[in-house]
Amino acid sequence: MLLAAGDLDGACNRAYYSMFDAAQAALLASGHAVAGSGSETHRSLIAAFGRDLVQTGYVDAVF
Repeated sequence: MLLAAGDLDGACNRAYYSMFDAAQAALLASGHAVAGSGSETHRSLIAAFGRDLVQTGYVDAVF
């Protein structure tokens, strides 16, 4: 809706936070801690996703 309405900033913002929430959910679903571990920040969440899911092979690095 935002993209169709020409609100590119809003559409990008919603897309980014959708991926942020999906990364948190993936970490939780795989048994990795999120809350209280520093993963609530963007940088630490990206690092935890790479370390705990990509580097271990749980998530493919190439989509």
